[in-house]
Amino acid sequence: MKALILAAGFGTRLNPFTDHVPKPMFTIENIPILDITIEKLISCGCNDIQINTHHLNQVIENHIQKNVYKVPVKTTYEENILETGGAIRNALTDSPLLVINGDIIFDFDLKILVHEHRKNQNYATLLMHDYNEFNNVEITENRVTEFRSEKDDTLAFTGIHVISPLVKKFIPDREFISIIDVYKDLISKGLEINVIVDDLYWKDIGTPENYKNAVIDHLVSDDKIKRSGYAELKGDGSDRRWYRTQNNEMNYIIADHGINTDTDVREVESFVKIGTHLNKKRVKVPEIRRYDYLSGIVVVQDLGNQHLVDFIVGKNEDEVIDIYSKVINELIKLSFDGIEGFDDSWCWQTKCYDKDLIMEKECKYFYEEFLVNYCGLNISFDELKNEFKDISEKALGGLKIGFMHRDMQSKNIMIKGDDIFFIDFQGGRNGPIEYDMASLIIDPYVDLSKRMRKRLEDDFYDQLNKKSNTDPVLSEKRLMYCKITRNLQMLGAFSFLGMKKNKSKFLKYIPVALNNLNYHINNCNSELSVLKRVVGECMEIIKRNL
Repeated sequence: MKALILAAGFGTRLNPFTDHVPKPMFTIENIPILDITIEKLISCGCNDIQINTHHLNQVIENHIQKNVYKVPVKTTYEENILETGGAIRNALTDSPLLVINGDIIFDFDLKILVHEHRKNQNYATLLMHDYNEFNNVEITENRVTEFRSEKDDTLAFTGIHVISPLVKKFIPDREFISIIDVYKDLISKGLEINVIVDDLYWKDIGTPENYKNAVIDHLVSDDKIKRSGYAELKGDGSDRRWYRTQNNEMNYIIADHGINTDTDVREVESFVKIGTHLNKKRVKVPEIRRYDYLSGIVVVQDLGNQHLVDFIVGKNEDEVIDIYSKVINELIKLSFDGIEGFDDSWCWQTKCYDKDLIMEKECKYFYEEFLVNYCGLNISFDELKNEFKDISEKALGGLKIGFMHRDMQSKNIMIKGDDIFFIDFQGGRNGPIEYDMASLIIDPYVDLSKRMRKRLEDDFYDQLNKKSNTDPVLSEKRLMYCKITRNLQMLGAFSFLGMKKNKSKFLKYIPVALNNLNYHINNCNSELSVLKRVVGECMEIIKRNL
């Protein structure tokens, strides 16, 4: 049995992603759909597979050339697209041809279709199903009677069919024509087009939403592709979307990072590689079950709904300190154990927390988004530059670095039973442990009292000294300046998210974060006269606007 995979389309419904990757090369669990289709064709007995190409043909051709398949697989480039009818005419010889669209995912055994066609010796045998979006084929006694636009009492063509060589004479040579128009002509002549109807799983990946759903359906399945339900969860400050599966067997959390056809390290890759590494180190992060890089979909362990910020509500000071002490213990483990064997090529932003990052992603972020855009101050970055440099140098210090989470706040800490888990670790890199500690205790979502922060700092150093001989004077100094850099980052982020991303819920945390910044810059050992003046002006602006 010969087979033809139709892969010449432009994929316009998937733009702009198909500007770089043709639809058949989109992946399901990191395997191109083209290869999944080829394997299905080989499994049903096809011993000669052809692929027609046009859009980004070289991508497909290079892929086929570098892979070894069990049967001959070749590509045919169409300089001018011939549509499905023209491509099929060129592939038809003196034996039946199994034709399949290159952009579909399904779970039907193709041997059944091949067997049915050989048994009945029809002009063509089409695989049909009930799929309301595409229902337009009227069927009577397992034969196609009409292709029409009305959906009532119709079924959908899957794009999978076996075609007799007799059909070739009905397809005009070198002409742009759809195979559906050819089938209409056959029906008008009284010739039979037979069908098999099945309740199969089937997805056309022609739109971003359909592609995402196909990936999720596959990743949450333990055996074969099957239908699954999932509900969207409340989002965070990023553009990612989150879902919880609704399967009866087991619940998972689905992290949707978005389709990304870039070849550089992507956020989703950092999430998977760093998360896998931390799991191997027995650091408490959710287990990563399955993933697909191109779609940006990752299926992870479901840790429930209890974030630290919610868990401490209604608890007294000693109870909160006890919980935070456990978090600090896990934070230290994250830093020391996480850095062992950590590969900085996994990082998708920067490889380490250094002066350049502090100046660009924290100081400048604070300046542009908070001072200029949110507060409307007329001040140049150069006026603050020297003080920002001083802060960045002291935040780094000269101490040993570990693995740094970079966003260690109460909404990224989950409580499940007696265990504490860290999430959103994809921004991890080499950096000072004091930064994560600073993020934890000045977190505006919780707004711990100064007395509680002092108790937690003392506990941090008690636990840290048991793990490593750390110079407490240098570490305390670095912690102080990490509080400042973290404060700058938070104010920039809250302003950006609230003003430019229209996530107004983040704006309410600005007064707390600004008060913290004001306290820290006035209680450190640096002059910071310009920053103190500017922060004072911002506090007056915010007071007037409250």
